[in-house]
Amino acid sequence: MSDARLQEARRRGGRDDYLCSLRGARQRLRTSRSVHHDPVVSRHLAVPGGARESPATRSVAGTPAGPILFVGERRSPRAMAMGVTWTHGRLSAKTLHEALRAIGLDPSQQLYVNLFRDPPSPLEVDPKALEGLTGHSLHGGSVIALGKRVSAYLKRLGIQHVALVHPAARGSIRRTENYQAHVATVLGDQS
Repeated sequence: MSDARLQEARRRGGRDDYLCSLRGARQRLRTSRSVHHDPVVSRHLAVPGGARESPATRSVAGTPAGPILFVGERRSPRAMAMGVTWTHGRLSAKTLHEALRAIGLDPSQQLYVNLFRDPPSPLEVDPKALEGLTGHSLHGGSVIALGKRVSAYLKRLGIQHVALVHPAARGSIRRTENYQAHVATVLGDQS
């Protein structure tokens, strides 16, 4: 391990997760072609209908006019057994999709990615997913963190995002009208 990587690992509390760091993703983005045109990374960004962010989807002022990237934690064992992802609109994605439709956003035109690898692996960051969401953020795209764990991790990495309650959260927020009101409040300026 190089001295720079060793120092970075020490700074992070002894872990060598440089590949999952924002700095590493930025350096890889500078030295490689755009993340949205990389077929390996694009596979990890679940994009229904083939929507991609490009210079043509940006407004004149440079603000993103393209899709919003929703970052989830990881698929549940039930979602894995059913073979569904955020794009299918089932399980907790159904609640999110209904809330997006209620504020006038088409769920099929948004981007979805899970930050952590699927079970049964331990809770570890998927480097390709992190690289994809970092690229989306660096290109001016909106990033929405679904849940406290994802929001805390993105905050620790310095990735600008908006925190949203996870659609599978328990309590009164679980009621359809409450969750739709929450999404409308938080994302009202995003649409």
